[in-house]
Amino acid sequence: MRKPTLLIVAASIIGTLAIWVPGAISAGSPNDASYEPHLRASDFSTRVTNRYFPLPVGWTWVYKGIKEGKPQIDRVTVTSVTKRVAEGITARAITDVAKTPSGKLLEKTTDWYAQDKRGNVWYFGEKTAAYLPGGKIDRSGS
Repeated sequence: MRKPTLLIVAASIIGTLAIWVPGAISAGSPNDASYEPHLRASDFSTRVTNRYFPLPVGWTWVYKGIKEGKPQIDRVTVTSVTKRVAEGITARAITDVAKTPSGKLLEKTTDWYAQDKRGNVWYFGEKTAAYLPGGKIDRSGS
């Protein structure tokens, strides 16, 4: 049962790199203060079909592992929820919920993605809440 999980994790990492690396290469150097992407809402869609990072509504990935020496289960779900982000672009919400194996909530994150007309997937930020013992929310890391 480990092989399918490892394949999913490897595919996710490769997909993320395939999306990030071309943008990082073409973005210009950190010293190039003139680089500023010109975003138009009409160039983006919440329908993410990129072959390396598809995000069809309803898809869910479950990751089981160890974080800081403790077992954790992450459930990542592509939702039907959308939000207006930068420059009026509407992005798709992806939730990532981390729990202990017994079901105790550790962290809940929502990430926003949209795809441009060329098929590139853009990341438009996140909102994160970490849950401390006793159920208190720690937003210091978000």
